[in-house]
Amino acid sequence: SPHTARLSPEGVLLRPIHATELLDCVVPRPPSRMSFSDSGAENHNISRRPHSRQQVSTPDAPPFVKQIKVVGHEKVGHQLTVLVDTNKEVEATSLCSWYAVAAEHRHCYPHHRTFLQTMGTTFIPSPHEVGQWIVAEFTPIDRHRLAGKTVIAFSSKRIRPNGPTTAYVCFVGEAREGQILTASVHNVPRVQLDHSEGHWYRGEQKVAVGRSAYWLEAADVGHCITFELAVQHPHCPPQLLCCTTDPVLGMTPEIANLVVMGQLCVGGELAVTYDYKGGLEGPTSLRWCRVRDEWSDTIAIGTSHIVLSPRDLGFHIKVVVTPISGEGTEGRPQVCITQQTIADHCGHGFGIVPTLSSTSLPL
Repeated sequence: SPHTARLSPEGVLLRPIHATELLDCVVPRPPSRMSFSDSGAENHNISRRPHSRQQVSTPDAPPFVKQIKVVGHEKVGHQLTVLVDTNKEVEATSLCSWYAVAAEHRHCYPHHRTFLQTMGTTFIPSPHEVGQWIVAEFTPIDRHRLAGKTVIAFSSKRIRPNGPTTAYVCFVGEAREGQILTASVHNVPRVQLDHSEGHWYRGEQKVAVGRSAYWLEAADVGHCITFELAVQHPHCPPQLLCCTTDPVLGMTPEIANLVVMGQLCVGGELAVTYDYKGGLEGPTSLRWCRVRDEWSDTIAIGTSHIVLSPRDLGFHIKVVVTPISGEGTEGRPQVCITQQTIADHCGHGFGIVPTLSSTSLPL
């Protein structure tokens, strides 16, 4: 009915009243007590500020991010994408930067972070990021060039290798006295390698710690050199990588101070002396030749002295010494040739013969 009756406090029926007149009798409600919380953010109690209102987008207000998330497969070579939900449309020029954070430093972000790239809402991890968290930082910018608050999002998992890989270590260099032996580790993330310590052994004796290279000395000759590395994996027992050489060889033999002594005449005797370097000397090779212009003929092999014959008259004498170690390693030959030819008669006594000595002379 468009009309209703109104009763007095004593129950007496009074005059009729139109329903529309009831609107004037409605008592306004007091402000409600409201609160909201953003995922991962602190709760804000609005009841303490009755006149405050939720943030409303206006043309003059900067944009703000309502939700941000990094999606994709957290594996090397797979694309990660940052998804952003904003209160209004933002420009493609909104800033997006990508960082890597080690597992032990995630709680103290943004400290100890590693910059990866800026611009672009996608990122493809490389093997260098294996074992680390990926972080996207996003700053919204609207068409009025107003920038909002920067927000971050972590990947849901740490970056993993793309497919099964086997970590291993191998040596670079020759296992020989005087050489540098380098341990090359493969398929181990840098962040894990930095927290691992290598050990060098000569047989069963530990000779070096914490180095990736080892200089082989005389004491190593005849022994096997071993490198061990305990790779630290998060939440897993350490993985032991090991590599061992064959017995270390002596230094490559060398010939120095090659000298010819004697008399440069028919019937005279010539002898060769030299200094040998490179551990124990083996059957070093000696070869004597008579030389004229480009023609050469062998006189003797395997002896340190010769006696000149009439056939040597007018020739230069050349001796070639090739060092050979006791292990059979052959060094670079050293060549020595007399500056004068063989004379018919001996004018001088036994002494040092002037020669030209070099490793570059023809053999």
